[in-house]
Amino acid sequence: MNYMIKLGKEVDIMLVKYHRQLKDLLFCLILALGGLLLVSKCSPLYPLQDWVDTNCFLTMGRGMLHGLVPYQDLFEQKGPLLYFYHFLASIISETSFIGVFILEVLSFTLFLYYLKKILAYFIQDKSKCLILTIIGTVIILTMRSFHFGDSAEEFCLPFITIQFYHLIKLLKEKYLSKKDLLIDGFLAGCTFMIKYTLLGFFIGYGIVLTITYLSKKDKKELLTSYLYLFLGGITSLIPWLIYFLVTNALKDFIHVYFVLNITKYSSTGGGIFKKIYHIISTCFYNLTKHPLYALVTILGLISFFIKRRNDTLKLKEKFLLFIPVLTTITFVYIGKSFKYYFFILALFIVFGLLFLNQYLLKRKKYGYPFILTCFIAMFPLIFLLSKNTKDMFYPKEYYAQVVFANKIKESGVKHPTILNYGFLDGGFYFSTNTLPNTYYFQQNNFDYESFPDNKDAQDNYVKSSRCDFIILRLKDEPFTYLDPIFKNYKVIAIHTQKTENFQATYILLEHQKHLL
Repeated sequence: MNYMIKLGKEVDIMLVKYHRQLKDLLFCLILALGGLLLVSKCSPLYPLQDWVDTNCFLTMGRGMLHGLVPYQDLFEQKGPLLYFYHFLASIISETSFIGVFILEVLSFTLFLYYLKKILAYFIQDKSKCLILTIIGTVIILTMRSFHFGDSAEEFCLPFITIQFYHLIKLLKEKYLSKKDLLIDGFLAGCTFMIKYTLLGFFIGYGIVLTITYLSKKDKKELLTSYLYLFLGGITSLIPWLIYFLVTNALKDFIHVYFVLNITKYSSTGGGIFKKIYHIISTCFYNLTKHPLYALVTILGLISFFIKRRNDTLKLKEKFLLFIPVLTTITFVYIGKSFKYYFFILALFIVFGLLFLNQYLLKRKKYGYPFILTCFIAMFPLIFLLSKNTKDMFYPKEYYAQVVFANKIKESGVKHPTILNYGFLDGGFYFSTNTLPNTYYFQQNNFDYESFPDNKDAQDNYVKSSRCDFIILRLKDEPFTYLDPIFKNYKVIAIHTQKTENFQATYILLEHQKHLL
């Protein structure tokens, strides 16, 4: 009888726990859905997603849906898991970005859920955690580096946030369960298969784990932790090894994703001091471009290291927690840098949110009317602070992608083939609902001197009349002449628009054989 009573109590506690977790997840889902509807150009509120990176990924995902193999049939540089996300998105919808948007919402929901859990480690009052999560959503989604949505950094953000939560748990409890370690290893493997330069956080995680167990003189537990991290990591890698072996593309995968990225793309050259200067200066520059994030986060970091009576962590544990911050920054900026790279650092807003709790939210409790007010205020704030929202109001006909797609349809060419020449995928394969018939379907961000193959191949496609239509893009310059290599093609449309914050002129060329 006593056993049944005890079991019943445990079931009740478990149900209450899961009910609370479900409510937290629903809260984070609503924040993610509402926020991303306003800022992501994959949102159905926007007429078109014209960011080149997103279109690269979707072309690769659509290619996978139709049996094309990344790195073997189509040339692109990111990791295969990112393309698999867009393969899933293409299953949902191949003619819109709604599938990508759904994946964005789910990913950001997971990030916010664990951000709130991290806050709850330091703040007992749940109402304050809810308010700070709302504030964090506003700051993060209006960061310049969010860019236009659907970046590799955006999908890796929840992975490192979960690892950060486990790291705090390790420092607090001096122990991680086998389940935690398996999850962290698995997520590190997932990050590796999206963009391996984002593994910087996991490197810091490993350093903290090692120091923690060595300080306890528990080498056996440390080795066990390594083993479970390895098992988790290898579990996420094995499906890809099998996939590339079955498709005879393992050599292509290794050559493009590792060899070319490391030897031809990532390196900034110079010695160690030049690299250190590059990392520090680039990080500082990006902080100046994120003034709200920088102010709150830097004040938060300073405040975090001020010793207080009721601190959750000891001072030396706080310094350990700073290690993954440094390793993340180092790996992000050790090579080339683009504005969206900074977005992976959005996690560290948690220090700023703790600062806001310490100095602004001084009342003991906040009722639901105040929380609801913060929630409602979130939407106009995001709308006003985001640089993307102005793009909601353009008609579809504003975009060359739509204009050229109609022009190609009107040409009457059956099963047209196009070439996105000289720039990253501008979304024309998507808008025309076609797939590339060329390996180098775009011009990737390689310097010609280090990797001429990409441009030379595109030139050969043009000279050999490989495609029915060719699309060029001029950046901040007027269209004056055509290179002689386009002698077999004729200009049939020119369109100028604002894209990614610069003035772009797109030129559509059709092969002469269709114009006879």
